[in-house]
Order: sequence, then structure tokens, then C-alpha cells
Amino acid sequence: MNKRKDKGRLPPFVPVDVEVMSSPAWRVTSFGARWLYMHLKRRWSFKQRNNGRIFLSQRDAQEEMGCTHRDSISRWFRELQHYGFIVMTDPGGLGVDGKGKAPHWRLTEAEWSGGPNGNTWMLPTKDYLKWNGTRFRDNRGDVLRTRKRKQNPGPESEARVARKARPGLAAKARPLRSATGPESEAIQDPHPGPESEAISRLTTRVVRGRGDLEEGLPHPEGQQPLVPYSQRDIDHERHSREGLMTYVANVIEEQLHDLDPSRVRARQRAQARVRELCPFDPVGGKGASRQSASKSSSSASSTWCST
Repeated sequence: MNKRKDKGRLPPFVPVDVEVMSSPAWRVTSFGARWLYMHLKRRWSFKQRNNGRIFLSQRDAQEEMGCTHRDSISRWFRELQHYGFIVMTDPGGLGVDGKGKAPHWRLTEAEWSGGPNGNTWMLPTKDYLKWNGTRFRDNRGDVLRTRKRKQNPGPESEARVARKARPGLAAKARPLRSATGPESEAIQDPHPGPESEAISRLTTRVVRGRGDLEEGLPHPEGQQPLVPYSQRDIDHERHSREGLMTYVANVIEEQLHDLDPSRVRARQRAQARVRELCPFDPVGGKGASRQSASKSSSSASSTWCST
């Protein structure tokens, strides 16, 4: 090959149009999306006319770009679509032989083959120049998961270390000197007095205390002096626990014994009342009334014959 013809020839490179770099959509595009666009443009060939059949898998893009998260690659693809730099012509999927198939893309800045049969050379659409000013906001992938963790913080978002044990609350120490009121004392320590004793002993203690206090004091006119319960003239055996239980058992037994006779008397009174209100005997029926009438007639005839 002649060296004169090779003079000034550049090695393989990736061309970028000035119109693309000067567009407002390119200025707001993230650097990761721009770098991904360079790798897509690298696979474009004017001689092969492969615009619309450009493919780049996320795994290959991750290796070529040196990216650690694959979610970022998919987010940059969506960002380039949003700003109109690329258009998907064939979605990816699982092939017939079981191997994955990467999506095919079309660069809007270059010509592409279209038409009914795909053999018509179409002019570039340049969708990035038609951008309406709406910035890209992703709601998928790692961005969505990070946003949910910020909105709903929980133990999953914290560091996986043992939680520091918090010291318990120390018991409230009593003052060295007793205060002038009961408010400074502990609630669980009852104030000494009749309120802290049993109810059964409360009445006895109060009565005995009042009797002791009222001994030797003049009583008002018309009021009898108070006599303690232990000194009263009563049947203490009956007022004991065993006597009380025996009395209750006797009352219950008497009521049960009188229950059946009372029921019989109530039934007899009800039947007598019904006989007074009805012309026939509802208890015995019409046959009973006829039998009673025949008995009365037979008694009358026997009396006439005897006479």
C-alpha cells in the first residue's frame, strides 16, 4: 500500500456528532449513560448498515465499562431511551436453543433500514432534539429498593452488629433526711396505719380503739356508751364460722323441703281457678263432667228407692 494514501489516516475510533453533544438532552444525561452510548456507537458500522440491529448485553457492557452493579447498566439503557438517543427495535428474551438473546437497538442520530420489507434506507429521526424537558426519574431496580429503604427504615437497613445494651434505670434513692410530706416516699411502702391492714381486722381495731379512747369521757345525752364486740352479751358460737355455715345449710334444706308442697298447692289453686272460669272441666275433660252428672243422678235414685 502506498504510504502517501495512508498519510493522515486515523486508527479505529468512535465518532460522536457535535449536534449530539450540543443538544440539551445530552447535557442532562448522566455520565454513565453517556459512556454506555459510546459502547453502543462502537458497534455501529456505516458500511454494514447495521443500525437497528445493534446489540449489547448487560453482562458484556458491565465487563467493558468496568461497572460493578448490573442494575446500573439497565438504568442507563432506560435513561438513553428516555432522552431519545436510542430506540429498541427487537426486545430480548430466551432463544429457541435456550440461550439468552440481547435486545436490538437503533441510534436515532444515524440512518437506518426500514420500510415494509426492511430494505428502505430511512433518514435519522434525532429524537433527542424533541426532548420536552422532563428529567429522567427511574422507579425500578436498585434505585427503587434504595428509595423504599429510606422511606421505611427498619432493622434491615441498620448495621448487622450486636446492639449496644442500654443500662437499666437505677432505682430512685431515698433522701437522707425525711421530707415533710408523704410525696417523697416510695409508693410501694404503705404509710403505717389502719389502711394497710386486713379489712376484717380494720373494724375490730377501729371499734376497740374508739372504745379505749372514749373510756372516761363524758357521753352525750341520749347516747349509750360503746361496748366492744367481745364484751357484748351475744351467742358467740352462733356467730362463729362453723355456726354461720350450719345456719345457712339449715335454711337451704328448709327451702328445698317446702318446695314440693308449695308447687302442689300452686297447681291446685290454678286448677280451681280454671274450673270457676270454664263451664266444663278442662282438667278432666267432657267425659269427667258426664261421669260426675251420672254419679249425681244415681245417688238421687238410690235415695228415692230407700224412701
